[in-house]
Amino acid sequence: MTNIRFEQNSVVSENVIAHLNRCDDFFLQNLAAKIDISSYAAKIVLHAQCFEAWHGMTLIGLVAAYFDGETGSGFITNVSVIPEFQQCGLGGQLLTRCIKKLREAGAFRIHLEVDENNLTAQRLYYKYGFSAVATQRSIVTMMLQSEIKNENPRL
Repeated sequence: MTNIRFEQNSVVSENVIAHLNRCDDFFLQNLAAKIDISSYAAKIVLHAQCFEAWHGMTLIGLVAAYFDGETGSGFITNVSVIPEFQQCGLGGQLLTRCIKKLREAGAFRIHLEVDENNLTAQRLYYKYGFSAVATQRSIVTMMLQSEIKNENPRL
């Protein structure tokens, strides 16, 4: 894993669209069949905190999350790494950066959703402390909760 750089909130919609399209065949359920990738990418760029891994000019890994300061909740909407760079620890590194930033902002609860058949992703989330809290229509909701409620949001 040489020449990989990590950035935050530097992506534009075109980067996210290209990245998600490149990952699409490797999602258990085809992403493009479920959502409009262009609209989703625009929403991520405009509203989410983005944690990125780049190889040259190519976005190779992306974790995107939202934070609600009123409820102290974070929601991770995307965790993806292009196939050529999977199994190298990039997903975990990006997830760690995201969790740290959400905690610094005051999140004491972080949720994400994952396909119940995506055992690889679930193992990653369990490794980072997430617990399955619900399953509905083949989607597992997982949560990472902190005992400490931060009163100083900074996100």
